[in-house]
Amino acid sequence: MKAIIIDTEGFGGMDENVNHDTRIFLFSLLLSSYFIYNSVGNIDENALNTLNLIVNLAKVLYHIIIGHTIKQ
Repeated sequence: MKAIIIDTEGFGGMDENVNHDTRIFLFSLLLSSYFIYNSVGNIDENALNTLNLIVNLAKVLYHIIIGHTIKQ
């Protein structure tokens, strides 16, 4: 089994805006088969909102990929 591990900055980086965070996340999600969410401290409401965003983006990407597979 071969693996590539991508460690990204994550959401809420101090030096970047939300657009940058989302692009980095989407790029890493598109390249990955698995996603590991790492959090500092307890999982709070902000962390749950981020997880919700991740799950919804993954669902959208899944449906886009499946749609392209079916059309071809």
